[in-house]
Amino acid sequence: MARHNGAILWQGPSRLNGAPVTVIATGLRRPSKNAKAGGMIQVWILSLDRNPVAAQRSGHDRAACGDCPLRPKLRTWRAGQKDAARADAKRLGWRTFGVGAPGQGEILCPASKEAGHRTSCAECLLCDGTRHGRRPMVRDIAIPDHGHGRCYVRTAKAPLSIYRAYRRGRYPRESFEILTGKVVRIGAYGDPAAAPPELWQGVAAVAKAWAGYTHQWRRPDMQPLRAILMASV
Repeated sequence: MARHNGAILWQGPSRLNGAPVTVIATGLRRPSKNAKAGGMIQVWILSLDRNPVAAQRSGHDRAACGDCPLRPKLRTWRAGQKDAARADAKRLGWRTFGVGAPGQGEILCPASKEAGHRTSCAECLLCDGTRHGRRPMVRDIAIPDHGHGRCYVRTAKAPLSIYRAYRRGRYPRESFEILTGKVVRIGAYGDPAAAPPELWQGVAAVAKAWAGYTHQWRRPDMQPLRAILMASV
């Protein structure tokens, strides 16, 4: 068993803008209290220039979140844009996780309130990219807009707490192999595109199962991660 509840999996310049970021896994000893996640190991991508609240307010969250349309400084997400973005993602070979009512080829997220919390993310495990390519009937996932066009993560909660613990030196450096046999949520906050693809390929190689999402699915260097991540649309 891990000696710490969290660990640094990677740290370095963001692949999104070059500013420093860190990748931290939590829940190694004590599972997350997030009922929807169902006790998954949570992996967070955090900007190091400012704490998550200040970074979100100033726009320095770009290091962790890239051009996510739900960033408060961007707010470029618009209701109804899901279908067009989804069509683009499908042409590139991605499975998708969309914000909005389910359309053709999509199902309502089974872990959502709207679906009656029929399961948890840790039990559902449909959000793992094209890993299910061997099962052609697996559909894309959709969920209603819970944030009114804004990021649904409350940075003043878990992200800020984790950032402060990091600054206090609470997290040791560990290899991704510490996630061997675990069920992992890639990107509880932040976009996996900020870190090297090799990190996530390593996580997927050792984890029992995972869920993960990226808004950077149009980038050529992200195409190998279609087998691991969902395109956020």
